[in-house]
Amino acid sequence: LKLAKGISVNAACVMSKDGSDAARIVAAASSVTLQVCKSIDLEDPLLTLVSDGFKDASLVDTKAGACVSLTKACRRVVESCPADENTQDLDYVLCEVVSAIWDDQCWKGHWGNGAGKASDVSGRCPIRRILSDARSGLSYGDAASNRRYFRNFGRLMTQATMLQDETRTGTYQKAISLNKADFQGKVVMDVGSGTGMLAFFAIQAGAARVYCVEASPMVEVIRELAQRNNCADRIVVVHHVLQDIRDEVPEKVDVITHETLGTFLFAERGIETVLVARDRFLKPGGKLYPAQATFSLAPFEDAAAYKSRMVKAANLWTCTNFHGMDLSSMETRSQLEFFRRPLSDQFHPDILRGDAQTYVYDFRTLNLEEVRNFTLDFTFTAKATCLLHGLAGWFDAHFEGSSCSIILSTSPWDTLTHWWMTRLMMLEPLAVNKGQPVTGSIGFSPCEGNTYQCRLIMECNGVSREINGLDLADIDTASRAQQNKIVQITPTKKVGMIDWEATRAAPSGDEVLVSDPLREAKTAAMVSEASVRAATSTATSSMAAAGTCEYGAQIRMNDGLYMNVDNPELLSWAVQQPQAFHSPVASLNGTTLMRPKDDARGYVLQTSGANAAPRIWMQLELALKLMREFVQHHSNPPALQVDKLDQESLVRTYVAMKRAAAGD
Repeated sequence: LKLAKGISVNAACVMSKDGSDAARIVAAASSVTLQVCKSIDLEDPLLTLVSDGFKDASLVDTKAGACVSLTKACRRVVESCPADENTQDLDYVLCEVVSAIWDDQCWKGHWGNGAGKASDVSGRCPIRRILSDARSGLSYGDAASNRRYFRNFGRLMTQATMLQDETRTGTYQKAISLNKADFQGKVVMDVGSGTGMLAFFAIQAGAARVYCVEASPMVEVIRELAQRNNCADRIVVVHHVLQDIRDEVPEKVDVITHETLGTFLFAERGIETVLVARDRFLKPGGKLYPAQATFSLAPFEDAAAYKSRMVKAANLWTCTNFHGMDLSSMETRSQLEFFRRPLSDQFHPDILRGDAQTYVYDFRTLNLEEVRNFTLDFTFTAKATCLLHGLAGWFDAHFEGSSCSIILSTSPWDTLTHWWMTRLMMLEPLAVNKGQPVTGSIGFSPCEGNTYQCRLIMECNGVSREINGLDLADIDTASRAQQNKIVQITPTKKVGMIDWEATRAAPSGDEVLVSDPLREAKTAAMVSEASVRAATSTATSSMAAAGTCEYGAQIRMNDGLYMNVDNPELLSWAVQQPQAFHSPVASLNGTTLMRPKDDARGYVLQTSGANAAPRIWMQLELALKLMREFVQHHSNPPALQVDKLDQESLVRTYVAMKRAAAGD
């Protein structure tokens, strides 16, 4: 066969990141594949496509298991198949090949003895699941769902809501601009490009070329904005669903940017599209922006929201004489309809009754099969005796650039975003006592509409509650209550928009029992960001010959160290009230230092000179206190703890925030 077909069966020499186990597994699979192809007289091009797919050791994932590895091989074959080939014939061939591989004892032995996955290959071959999963990653939803989905995202109104989410848009721009080394001169793909804003951020950071993949009518907007902003020569618009791209993107890319994260992280199934883009178009070692997401779940108690839903559900369907008709038999059905809709609004952390459990999804290594049909198990310890009404969820997106890390959060401790927050509510509450374990799971099954249906189970003390059919696309937004603001966008034009910062959930009055599980990670990211800003600034942290002086610089006087801080109100008052100061107490670089008569203020004024503007120097401890208060007030999240920052990190963060506020 080798001589007749010119195909090498020596797959044992093929190595991969999984080492010899993967090589032995793929050698056995390749040998079986060739035997099957011979027995059915398969000819090119299918012969080459099939044999190549099953002899690639890089597709063997010994951690994920046999089914995932076979799925990857089948997907490689399907996506490489020419468009004019009969897909039914290809499916028949794959069924023959996969079934034969599954029955091969040598292949099974390598999975069991070498990879330690004997249980994976012990039952019947799940051929239908393997082929279904293989094709699922190569398409995005059904035609009817896609029409509705892309029609919605083809509206400027929908795009404006996302763009005006300052946390979302600002964080993406910050992550890209502070990691210019990842973009300068690089080829970028923006998946689900929308208006192209992330692509334009990449261009601003120096990208050589950006492929904007967008299936909606927004492609016209991308082209027009690119032309208007003089970057059309570096923007390549690809008007396709990513899974349908063939020759439109003729090269591998260095970076993939994406904002395909949905409500409850998974709602729009956009993560699958990102993984397909990664596998098909990203160079080895390439960057993903964001690189991963942390999904958080916590049990909650909200009697007011529960009562409100029960009242709405019973509003009509408890009527026993509606124009002579008894409708009350529909009450239970009405309740179930209400509670199957995830509640999408904002909530205060004080309704949470157990520490959040987190699940990390690393887009660099995640398999498609892990986000197709999956279940998340959880165990919480009740922090109060109460009635649990369901499960709350949110996510954090992590940008891990070469220069610094940035976190975009949708948690209840952070500024609200257009994703809002999501709660799955049970039809009947679950009673728990403080200290008791609360266990359960939430299952995700893909469904029409490019989304998932969820099944929630919660148990405590032998009592179980369950609700099925929770549709992540059919959210209940009735309880959203946003603040609005008027923004002057030109000298003559004002627009109204949601004030995400001012929109805050009212506390229930209960004690806050749960803290942000990513608080330390956010603090570290903030310090990382501040360090990059400080390093890239043209300003210096010490006095230069020109007399410039960075906030945080220090001088020593007789009574101790003083630090330069930014206090515009105090500085303005000091400059206008010279009578409030004593005679000069010291000189500095040709300027004069003056102490106020009310020495309790703890600062000195440096008067202006030929090379310096007036400045405030504050006693070190008072200066650090002022900096902490400023960082605490202006940080995102607002409640971020800064007491763990050392002096150097605090000063860097303060300086960076001051520059950002000044537009530097």
